Amino acid sequence: MGSMATRMIGWFGDGNGYVGNLNLSPEVANTASVTVDWHDPNPTQRWDLKIQPFYTYTHNYINVRRLGSFSNGLSMLGFVNHNAQSYGINASGSVRLWDRHAYGRGELVGNINWVRGVDLVTHSGLYHQMPANGVIGLHETYENWTGRVEVTLVKSKDTVDWLRNEPRTPGYALLGLGGSYRWRYFTLNAELANVLNQRYYLPLGGLSLGDYDATGVLGPLPGMGRSFNMNLTAAF
Repeated sequence: MGSMATRMIGWFGDGNGYVGNLNLSPEVANTASVTVDWHDPNPTQRWDLKIQPFYTYTHNYINVRRLGSFSNGLSMLGFVNHNAQSYGINASGSVRLWDRHAYGRGELVGNINWVRGVDLVTHSGLYHQMPANGVIGLHETYENWTGRVEVTLVKSKDTVDWLRNEPRTPGYALLGLGGSYRWRYFTLNAELANVLNQRYYLPLGGLSLGDYDATGVLGPLPGMGRSFNMNLTAAF
């Protein structure tokens, strides 16, 4: 156990321990995808819609096998090669609602993304894959000003990598407001995120190890509450 412990590292920061494997083969991924693009035939293109389904088969996908368990329920894992597959769809679209000199231009935009990955040996979900998610937003542009109202929608994370004790998380919806002003080489951006101060958990945040140290409860990592963010960028 002592010699193994000297080669064990945290690696992913998820509380598990990982043991290296010098005999791993490199991953080789083969992807097939197609993009379908519909748009307004008018040169002004008042609307557009893109849909991209895809399928990926990965030879020698680098995953893990369980070597043992710790007293807190987390695991000691060793790297191994398995074959894996993932498939999903990405879609985006927009439609112009108005375009007037007095009011500027308003657009309704949205996107949705979904992926499902499976280890073909353990039949577990692939690690760190986002559940179905999307954004619906209303964007307004007037001269050098832009503004946006966006709703981010995330489905519950039910497909997880149980070998790594990846937590399941509930779905959520977040409201965000933002805007920017462009002047010469500079752009000032401001954003109010999670306007309603919704409590939610990050699907890819892993386990909250800090909370575990303080309370002894091992659960998913909470997301950020209401926050105001501002930045200034310059392009030359």
